[in-house]
Amino acid sequence: MALELSSRSRSRRATILDLGCGPGDLVVAISQRIRDARIVGLDLSPSMLLWASRHATTAERLRFIVADAAALPFGDASVDLVVSTLSLHHWPDPTDVFAEIARVLRPGGVALIYDLGLLTYGPAEMADIADGAGLEPADIGRERLDGGFVSRFFIRFTLEG
Repeated sequence: MALELSSRSRSRRATILDLGCGPGDLVVAISQRIRDARIVGLDLSPSMLLWASRHATTAERLRFIVADAAALPFGDASVDLVVSTLSLHHWPDPTDVFAEIARVLRPGGVALIYDLGLLTYGPAEMADIADGAGLEPADIGRERLDGGFVSRFFIRFTLEG
């Protein structure tokens, strides 16, 4: 899986979406590393986004919106990268969210969803979620992270456009 944001057409910048961005720390870190992209932090909590808005120094590239991940305010095939950290276990219906992620991902786009292994779904549950979202079970990758002690507590889910 390789997402090459630098290969985007010169006529448009990549669009990156952080689902459940909370206080915005991840989306700000992404904006500091990827300068030529539109970056959106999305969260259901207006109070979290008030906290996140303290980061909105590059209003043209970085914005925060209150919205539901199960009804993304983006057109079909309009997002290059979707990230989400520690929000999957808060989604009331992950089937709807994965269907929305699949809908908004551009061809060649990638979704990277990280959550705590103890709080998230096992392989059989993810197969049911994929099926309900109109995807094949193999479309949503599920893997434990390698690395240090802390990383062993996390699961990464991937979906490619």
